[in-house]
Amino acid sequence: MSGQADIVVAQLPRGATAMVWIDPATRTVETNHAELQVSLHRGIKDWAGHLVLPQDGSIFLSAVYDHFILSGYPV
Repeated sequence: MSGQADIVVAQLPRGATAMVWIDPATRTVETNHAELQVSLHRGIKDWAGHLVLPQDGSIFLSAVYDHFILSGYPV
């Protein structure tokens, strides 16, 4: 990964940890969690319930953070 990136990290059930970031070189969403990768590419709802897509960059990462918080996961 080149440059700097913001990363959202959440503790999932059964001890798994999910990391989500946007690669600043390619502007693509990356994650270490295979099942989450598929869901993220469809978009995710932010705190207000609006669909946010990966191409929205840092706004998308904020929505990912909101999603984990609203789902009750420690972030």
